[in-house]
Amino acid sequence: MFAPPSMDDYLSPIELFLVREVDMEPRNGRSGYTLGRLYYGANPDGKIFTREDQDRRLEEGGAKEFSATAIPISRYEMYLYDTMLFGDIPVFKDVPGFSYCGIQPKSGNESLLGCVEVGEYRTLNGVSCSEGVLHKLRAMMSKAKADGRKVFCTITRETK
Repeated sequence: MFAPPSMDDYLSPIELFLVREVDMEPRNGRSGYTLGRLYYGANPDGKIFTREDQDRRLEEGGAKEFSATAIPISRYEMYLYDTMLFGDIPVFKDVPGFSYCGIQPKSGNESLLGCVEVGEYRTLNGVSCSEGVLHKLRAMMSKAKADGRKVFCTITRETK
């Protein structure tokens, strides 16, 4: 006889929410960028700030410019990937038109190649104090993996 699986065995996925808030247009020869906030479980107040390449609205048919375009709005599964430069970083899985786009600390590069910089503080041109924030995200994702839970990130725009 068929019996449904025990609900005690099911662990719900961990959800992150990246909300794009401000689009900064290119000026004075510098690339445009997008500022936002990252929310997750123990961080409902949005104290993680983000900086991405310019949001060109790819999901609406916008044109991608190499090394100057944020990833499309959607819901992505995430996993930890070991990079030579930053160590383990959270990476978005199966992003159309991009490869190895992740969440990384502030690097000083103007172009992020679709990646998202995170920081504890917002600055005039992005974020600062990244390492503590990235450490929290790594720890959360490592624990999720050990517990057999998936991690997802939903990227949206702030409605005005």
